[in-house]
Amino acid sequence: MDYIYEIAALFKDASIVTLVSAISPYMEMRRRARERIGNREFVEVYVTADLQTLIKRDPKGLYRKALAGEITDFTGISAPYEEPVNPEITLDTDKVTIEEGASIVLNYIWKRILI
Repeated sequence: MDYIYEIAALFKDASIVTLVSAISPYMEMRRRARERIGNREFVEVYVTADLQTLIKRDPKGLYRKALAGEITDFTGISAPYEEPVNPEITLDTDKVTIEEGASIVLNYIWKRILI
Protein backbone atom coordinates (compact mmCIF):
# COMPACT_ATOMS: atom_id res chain seq x y z
CA MET A 1 0.00 0.00 0.00
CA ASP A 2 2.89 2.37 0.66
CA TYR A 3 3.73 2.59 -3.02
CA ILE A 4 0.10 3.41 -3.88
CA TYR A 5 -0.09 6.44 -1.64
CA GLU A 6 3.43 7.53 -2.58
CA ILE A 7 2.36 7.64 -6.23
CA ALA A 8 -0.85 9.47 -5.28
CA ALA A 9 1.27 11.99 -3.33
CA LEU A 10 3.42 12.59 -6.43
CA PHE A 11 0.30 13.37 -8.45
CA LYS A 12 -0.95 15.66 -5.68
CA ASP A 13 2.39 17.48 -5.70
CA ALA A 14 1.86 18.02 -9.44
CA SER A 15 -1.63 19.47 -8.69
CA ILE A 16 -3.40 16.52 -10.32
CA VAL A 17 -6.62 15.33 -8.68
CA THR A 18 -6.20 11.58 -8.29
CA LEU A 19 -8.74 8.95 -7.30
CA VAL A 20 -7.20 5.77 -5.92
CA SER A 21 -9.31 2.64 -5.69
CA ALA A 22 -7.66 0.15 -3.36
CA ILE A 23 -8.56 -2.25 -0.61
CA SER A 24 -6.75 -0.93 2.44
CA PRO A 25 -7.76 -3.24 5.26
CA TYR A 26 -5.83 -1.60 8.10
CA MET A 27 -6.48 1.76 9.75
CA GLU A 28 -2.72 2.27 10.09
CA MET A 29 -2.28 2.04 6.30
CA ARG A 30 -4.96 4.68 5.77
CA ARG A 31 -3.48 6.88 8.51
CA ARG A 32 -0.05 6.80 6.83
CA ALA A 33 -1.60 7.60 3.45
CA ARG A 34 -3.48 10.57 4.93
CA GLU A 35 -0.33 11.78 6.68
CA ARG A 36 1.78 11.55 3.51
CA ILE A 37 -0.78 13.08 1.15
CA GLY A 38 -2.05 15.70 3.57
CA ASN A 39 -5.21 15.88 5.62
CA ARG A 40 -6.83 18.54 3.43
CA GLU A 41 -6.14 16.66 0.19
CA PHE A 42 -6.89 13.14 1.40
CA VAL A 43 -10.52 12.09 1.13
CA GLU A 44 -11.37 8.67 2.52
CA VAL A 45 -14.30 7.08 0.70
CA TYR A 46 -15.63 3.97 2.39
CA VAL A 47 -17.47 1.81 -0.14
CA THR A 48 -19.52 -0.86 1.57
CA ALA A 49 -22.12 -3.54 0.92
CA ASP A 50 -23.39 -6.46 2.95
CA LEU A 51 -21.83 -9.89 2.43
CA GLN A 52 -24.81 -11.32 0.52
CA THR A 53 -24.58 -8.45 -1.98
CA LEU A 54 -20.84 -8.97 -2.40
CA ILE A 55 -21.37 -12.67 -3.09
CA LYS A 56 -24.12 -11.88 -5.61
CA ARG A 57 -21.93 -9.33 -7.44
CA ASP A 58 -18.81 -11.53 -7.51
CA PRO A 59 -18.43 -12.88 -11.07
CA LYS A 60 -15.40 -15.05 -10.21
CA GLY A 61 -16.96 -16.62 -7.12
CA LEU A 62 -14.07 -15.56 -4.90
CA TYR A 63 -16.28 -14.88 -1.86
CA ARG A 64 -17.84 -18.35 -2.08
CA LYS A 65 -14.36 -19.88 -2.37
CA ALA A 66 -13.09 -17.86 0.59
CA LEU A 67 -16.10 -18.85 2.70
CA ALA A 68 -15.49 -22.49 1.76
CA GLY A 69 -11.85 -22.17 2.89
CA GLU A 70 -10.47 -22.57 -0.63
CA ILE A 71 -8.86 -19.12 -0.51
CA THR A 72 -6.88 -18.05 2.54
CA ASP A 73 -6.15 -14.49 3.65
CA PHE A 74 -9.20 -13.07 1.89
CA THR A 75 -9.90 -9.57 3.21
CA GLY A 76 -13.07 -9.44 5.27
CA ILE A 77 -13.48 -13.23 5.38
CA SER A 78 -10.32 -14.99 6.57
CA ALA A 79 -8.17 -11.86 6.87
CA PRO A 80 -9.05 -8.80 8.93
CA TYR A 81 -10.65 -5.62 7.68
CA GLU A 82 -10.72 -2.63 10.01
CA GLU A 83 -13.66 -0.45 9.03
CA PRO A 84 -12.94 3.27 8.76
CA VAL A 85 -13.97 5.19 11.87
CA ASN A 86 -14.48 8.63 10.34
CA PRO A 87 -14.40 8.53 6.53
CA GLU A 88 -15.29 11.74 4.74
CA ILE A 89 -17.71 9.80 2.53
CA THR A 90 -19.50 6.49 3.05
CA LEU A 91 -21.13 4.88 0.03
CA ASP A 92 -23.46 2.02 0.92
CA THR A 93 -23.77 0.39 -2.47
CA ASP A 94 -26.85 -1.49 -1.32
CA LYS A 95 -28.57 1.91 -1.21
CA VAL A 96 -26.94 4.06 -3.91
CA THR A 97 -26.42 3.38 -7.58
CA ILE A 98 -23.04 3.65 -9.26
CA GLU A 99 -24.12 6.96 -10.79
CA GLU A 100 -25.32 8.34 -7.43
CA GLY A 101 -22.09 7.26 -5.74
CA ALA A 102 -19.95 8.88 -8.43
CA SER A 103 -21.98 12.08 -8.13
CA ILE A 104 -21.54 12.13 -4.33
CA VAL A 105 -17.77 11.75 -4.64
CA LEU A 106 -17.37 14.30 -7.44
CA ASN A 107 -19.56 16.88 -5.70
CA TYR A 108 -17.57 16.47 -2.48
CA ILE A 109 -14.27 16.90 -4.33
CA TRP A 110 -15.49 19.97 -6.26
CA LYS A 111 -16.68 21.63 -3.06
CA ARG A 112 -13.38 20.82 -1.35
CA ILE A 113 -11.31 22.17 -4.26
CA LEU A 114 -13.31 25.38 -4.45
CA ILE A 115 -12.96 26.16 -0.74
